[in-house]
Amino acid sequence: MSKYLENKLTMFEAVDSVLKENSAKYATLAALAEAATSFDGLVVQIRSKSTEVITATAGKSQGKWDAEDLLLDTLVPVAAALSAYATKTGDTAMKDTCTISETKLRRMRDTDLVARATAIHQHGTAGEGLAAYGVTTEMLAALKQRIDAFNRSIGERESSVAQRMGARLSLSNLYDKADSMLTDEIDNMIEMLKGTETQFYNEYFAARVTKDVGLRHKPDESQQPAPTQPTK
Repeated sequence: MSKYLENKLTMFEAVDSVLKENSAKYATLAALAEAATSFDGLVVQIRSKSTEVITATAGKSQGKWDAEDLLLDTLVPVAAALSAYATKTGDTAMKDTCTISETKLRRMRDTDLVARATAIHQHGTAGEGLAAYGVTTEMLAALKQRIDAFNRSIGERESSVAQRMGARLSLSNLYDKADSMLTDEIDNMIEMLKGTETQFYNEYFAARVTKDVGLRHKPDESQQPAPTQPTK
């Protein structure tokens, strides 16, 4: 969440608190009481949706990177062995596919890495006499499992990104609704209480100010200008 929205949510929460604490003072104004209840509901939704935005992709990126590391742990040695095998047997198609460094594999797009790993695996299952090069059926089975796991991690990551985008859109709409409810309804009805509930009126509009609640740092005194000497 941006600092601007954090500050605005702080304002919403302050207003909500003032309205709750003074509910008895406007209980006779049914429209204001209803609007205050609706506004409180919006604040609850904003808090919940803000948490969803923050947590939607939590762990998904790390999960993808971990799955990629595991994939390459198996893929790189298999590819190297198959490249040596292809050189020995004169299989140019296998050599072109399997001769690739770990650095180049890591630089690939996720989907391209899956495609290359799948092609290498297919060459491995099609070759004969690969056991002499250290490529066993167990190793190829492990490679296939890690290709599938990495592919799933890509989908989970993309799904979480889509979820976060949707949550952000919903959050934006909730902020707009809360702003509109305050500006178009509650602010105007609070004016009805200016003469009879002055303290509540003042507290409400004091809370209505969006303030920058970011951290404040003490100025570096070494960067302050030296005091000027008085002229004689």
